[in-house]
Amino acid sequence: MQSTMVHDRDKNAIQELIRLGGIFFLAEVRRSLSISPVMTNVQSAKLRSLLASESILWSQELDSLRTWAIVMAGCAASTDADRSWAVQSLTFANGFTVYKVWEDVYKIVSRMWWIDAICSLKFFTTKLLHGNEPRVLDHSPLPTS
Repeated sequence: MQSTMVHDRDKNAIQELIRLGGIFFLAEVRRSLSISPVMTNVQSAKLRSLLASESILWSQELDSLRTWAIVMAGCAASTDADRSWAVQSLTFANGFTVYKVWEDVYKIVSRMWWIDAICSLKFFTTKLLHGNEPRVLDHSPLPTS
């Protein structure tokens, strides 16, 4: 009985991770089509809470899904704090470094729900990290904490 409850909780957490990633992806698609307003701050808070409370989501098996959901949250972020959280989550996860360069992140997310014309420029620019400079960082090192 206990094993079934743990399995169901893990399954629900994984489904929620995918659902939130999909919401962030669709938010960016909607914005690209000039559909507004598109608010994602509630979903960002839900993703943060989910990742903080469900250790299963930090397993190596779920690396691609977790990375994609975090990148989508960064793309859809409407505040610098949410963007910074996304970058920090990619570079430092539960005490160990996950990604060192943007190219490693791109290899993962480009195999998921991803549209280069919508997502790449927004995520892989210094605007995500350092303000409004439009320099692409696809081969640059990620910042360290």
